[in-house]
Amino acid sequence: MERRHRHHCRRGGDARHHDREPGELEFQAAIESLESEAAPLITAETSTIEAELGSGDTVTVTTETVEFGYAGRYEVAGTDGSGDPIPIAESADENADIEILPRRASGDTTQQLGNELRLTVDQVTFGQHLHYTTTRTAFLSSVDRVGVHSALNDQTLAFVHATVENAGNNGKTLGDGNFTFAGEKPLQDLAGSSLDSVRDIDGSPLHDASANPGSSVSGWLPFNVPRDAIGDASLAFHRDSTTAPADVVWNVAIGDVDLPAFELVDVNVPAERAEGT
Repeated sequence: MERRHRHHCRRGGDARHHDREPGELEFQAAIESLESEAAPLITAETSTIEAELGSGDTVTVTTETVEFGYAGRYEVAGTDGSGDPIPIAESADENADIEILPRRASGDTTQQLGNELRLTVDQVTFGQHLHYTTTRTAFLSSVDRVGVHSALNDQTLAFVHATVENAGNNGKTLGDGNFTFAGEKPLQDLAGSSLDSVRDIDGSPLHDASANPGSSVSGWLPFNVPRDAIGDASLAFHRDSTTAPADVVWNVAIGDVDLPAFELVDVNVPAERAEGT
């Protein structure tokens, strides 16, 4: 995400002394994120101002190419040669903000996650229940049991199957806490039991999955999502946190999903009670 910016700078006079002497302007752009705490302050050099500026004069400077590592809204301001902020005129307030949009791609397109890891969405599946192996302790002994995680009637379980590739030189672990699907964060356990205990889904969960340099790992991320949100749902990755804007969005082609629904269609009540029933 790269942008160049033009700044229109005007030298103001001192009304008390009616200062009309020309002055030299040293200007550096300062660009600060308004939505991401992790995004660093960006400073950028500008084109050189050759002439001195008289009182009330305006000059336009252009920044070098600026690369943004985080999406979201930014405030564009400036500093002088000492690093002190230059005041923003009221007439420039409406132009002082810019918005950096997330990278968007189809689901099967590999996208960078902000480091050496890259991700491709393979498919999305749905279900209402998730069975998992759990252990119950009673009377100083442990017994294996099967637990069930069920989605509410107006929700469904969505499983995003993806492949993560490590293009770096060191082993990397995928932190899935920065993903959202249809605006929802992924499940990271089932009533305290690890996602590795799931019995219904082929493959392994991507929660804290590791990939060696030059290798890839495939698996799935589980989400509880509203049924009415899955038609245009997308997978998003937030470099900062899920409260900050998404930096990468995969547009997953889901289409119409025929989720199971049940209704009572007939009741047969006998005229008389049968003995023993």
